[in-house]
Amino acid sequence: MKIVKIYPEMSKFHFGYLGLDIDDTIFHSDSLFSTILINFIRKKGEDGIESFVEAFPKISSLFYGFNAKKEVLFIPTFLGLKFPDKLLNEDRKIPKKVKFISMKAIGREDIRLNYKKDLAYLEDEGDDINLFSDHIEEKVSIDRQTLTAAEDNLYNISYVVPEKNTFFYFFVDGDLNEDLKKSIEMIKIFGLGGRVNTGSGKIKDIKIDEYNDFDSKGNYFINLSVVFPKKEELNNVIKYKLIERKGWIYNDTKRKNNILGFAEGSLFSDKIEGEIKKEIIDNKKIYRYGKAFLMQVNYDE
Repeated sequence: MKIVKIYPEMSKFHFGYLGLDIDDTIFHSDSLFSTILINFIRKKGEDGIESFVEAFPKISSLFYGFNAKKEVLFIPTFLGLKFPDKLLNEDRKIPKKVKFISMKAIGREDIRLNYKKDLAYLEDEGDDINLFSDHIEEKVSIDRQTLTAAEDNLYNISYVVPEKNTFFYFFVDGDLNEDLKKSIEMIKIFGLGGRVNTGSGKIKDIKIDEYNDFDSKGNYFINLSVVFPKKEELNNVIKYKLIERKGWIYNDTKRKNNILGFAEGSLFSDKIEGEIKKEIIDNKKIYRYGKAFLMQVNYDE
């Protein structure tokens, strides 16, 4: 198992990726895959895309880490997650308020919350951790033909602004070959997320390390990636959150087809694989990453 740590500059990030109408705080695995694939094309051209995709390992979505007292890795809270009674007795809405939990806090009783009650972590992992702040900008849409303000011209773009000690990370399960490694490292050059041409998504450093602390035990599975399940895998679904995936293809002139997947934190009774979906748009082959990156958890029905 590898972990890729991405250290941001003092920058804002738009994780709706190529869709300005998508408001998200997670850079999902399919968008991360698209970013890496685009970097591969930038370096190698379109020859070899098929073999690059076929050899592509399982990756998680991009999550948040925090490094102050110690390095803490957060994942989104998931369906079926149990919180200690002491927290629920104080506030029964805790399961809805908490958005991210540290990986080591899952199943533990000595969990604390930050002041906003949107993060859960162990008492020795930090004091009052905050990962990022939200930032919204109002923009004016310009008609490309007249170069004047378009009708109904105002729109908003949402950003996340990481805190000083926050970094991003994702897991890689499988072979990290040289082409893949170089394509990941190119994120430092070309940025991360949407609106990079206007100064967003700047990256200071990227590190790739071995990760031997993936403690995955339990009687059920959750996904740490967006999953496009195969038809025969639907019988393994226990609880799920659907997510609509859309956006633009590489040349930024045609939209991808909207498709539904299982969002991070859905619950499964057994392992599933998911798949990379392929589409043809204007004679161009489009790859939609939906492999399942799974973590075992305990769940009492």
